[in-house]
Amino acid sequence: MAELLPTGGWSVPGSLGGYLREMLPDEYVVVADPVIHGCAYDAIAVGPQGLAVMRVKDGERAGAANGSAANGGAGGRGNGQSPLPPGPPLGPVQAFLSEEFPALHPAMRYIVAVRDPEADLPTWRIAEADAMAVDTLAKAVTLSDQPPDPALADETAREDLAVALRDRQLTVGQRAAKPFVFRSGGLLGASAKAWTVRDVVAHMDRHHSDGIFHLCNGTLEQWLLEEGAPHLAKLAHRAVIEGKNDRRRALEIFLIGTGLVARPRLALNPKQVNLGYILDGTTASELLRIRRGRGRGYLYGKLVAGEQWLHLSPKDFTSNVADVVVTVDTTPLLIGPESYRAEVLVASSACAEPEPVPVRFRVVAMPSSLNRWLLRPLAGLLLAGLFGAVIGWLFARSSTVSVLAVSLPILSLPVVSLPAAPVSEWPFLRALPSMELLWIAPIALLWAILGAARGATQPPAWPIHFAVYRWLRRTVKWAAGLAVVAALATWGWGRSLGVDVTRAFYLVAALCGLAAAVLPSTIGEIQSSRALRNPVLLTGRRQAISSAVRGAAGVFLLLVLLSAPRFLVPAIGSPQAREALQTAQGWGMTGLERMSATIDDLFNQFTLRYYDRRAPAEPAAAPASPETPLPVAGGKP
Repeated sequence: MAELLPTGGWSVPGSLGGYLREMLPDEYVVVADPVIHGCAYDAIAVGPQGLAVMRVKDGERAGAANGSAANGGAGGRGNGQSPLPPGPPLGPVQAFLSEEFPALHPAMRYIVAVRDPEADLPTWRIAEADAMAVDTLAKAVTLSDQPPDPALADETAREDLAVALRDRQLTVGQRAAKPFVFRSGGLLGASAKAWTVRDVVAHMDRHHSDGIFHLCNGTLEQWLLEEGAPHLAKLAHRAVIEGKNDRRRALEIFLIGTGLVARPRLALNPKQVNLGYILDGTTASELLRIRRGRGRGYLYGKLVAGEQWLHLSPKDFTSNVADVVVTVDTTPLLIGPESYRAEVLVASSACAEPEPVPVRFRVVAMPSSLNRWLLRPLAGLLLAGLFGAVIGWLFARSSTVSVLAVSLPILSLPVVSLPAAPVSEWPFLRALPSMELLWIAPIALLWAILGAARGATQPPAWPIHFAVYRWLRRTVKWAAGLAVVAALATWGWGRSLGVDVTRAFYLVAALCGLAAAVLPSTIGEIQSSRALRNPVLLTGRRQAISSAVRGAAGVFLLLVLLSAPRFLVPAIGSPQAREALQTAQGWGMTGLERMSATIDDLFNQFTLRYYDRRAPAEPAAAPASPETPLPVAGGKP
């Protein structure tokens, strides 16, 4: 027995829908008396092979339900039936599927059914000329040369399609009987109107205040019910209940539920939380930033920890940017060589399924005092000192002369009068003794001291290779950034003071950035290791970094504004700039004159047409005089 979904909630015995329910197998779902795109059908059978769309033949409906119901079933459409629109009889159903189920393309058949008057029990058959090929209408529906449709092989998919055919009398692109009027948002402040569900959703997505107002006061739900979209009315009601504490969230639930807007994008930083090594019996924390990516939408959601020893703060977020502290408590965990793995599930409005964020770490024992206070500082001293010695050697190889040359513009000395010969050939500098050791020693000493301090303050759980890797990665980033900044500063000062900046100047400036990179990288690594053990420091560090970045951007912008006149004034005073300015002035004056003339012409035409009373009126036709004979057809007057 098939499942029957009557449109009006009940079915008349002996009707077409009742017959199909009794005669079709279990895998079919029958929709009785659906109204699709304003066109009424008598039944639609949804099966594995596709859709069978049926209408009762004209003149047969009067006795279809034992004379009790004129339309053969429930639904209350009266004695008549809406005529099919011009074109194929399956046109309304195809339009419905293209709007509501665009990815579904099932096979469809149109069948005209007639009641068999000779049968004792209510029996239906098809009205085609070859109706004798099958005994009953049920066999005509089940006997199909079409293979099973993969999209309709699932029982849930057939059920969803049948429910939509029954309930969705108003599709997203179908024009409603009356428009939905918003409180604002129209042209010149007038109320905006929308005739389709798609236009209503688009307006609500653009004007959030209007959408929240009409969603929460129930006017949107009432309009959807009246126009034949009860599924969207239920969605609006559910959205208001779920988002009662956050109206912006309620609006997003409704908009996403319609399927007419794209979900917001979820951006996670980092995509994987790697806590490294954690000492047994202690905790470690890392910051997970959740924010909305490019595009529309309102991001909200909650986080779920995959393990009991994994803690999250906060667990809910209702803004487009949120910082979540992920903390691991190793008290119930065992020490071992294998890494622990867990997941943080981020359930948000950006995705239908929760987004997993992997968490990795390893639990280790407390190292010995010799390792902590001797081996680690010594390894940091030797390794950092080696890198510093290499940078000092590069300084020495670039020649002391170049270092002095690049320092002259910075000290604002009168370098404009220096000889035009290459820097390395200046006579008074060629006599300087070799100072390679004096460059290598201080840089190597600075790096060694900072490397030893980093080794002594690194977390006890971190082995030497892990701590060195983190420090090197941070140092490389700082070195690249400072080298670029130093090169840009050299170029700016050289242009402002009129110094010919050669390749040697840029090389020494970049080496200065490399040499100075050890200081911020070491300080940052020490603070980062402290923040891993203190969530309060972790959040404050992120805010301090953001403030530092904004401050650096402001200082850079200020320097650009201060140095801009040095470059812009000569450029503006050049003959090419004056010629371009005159050309632009001519274009602007010509455009203004044309616009003014056009406005004057339009105003004159308007005045002459509506307000000028001096123009003579057209003479009216004189009435025919009775003494004057009228011309006669075919003759003379």
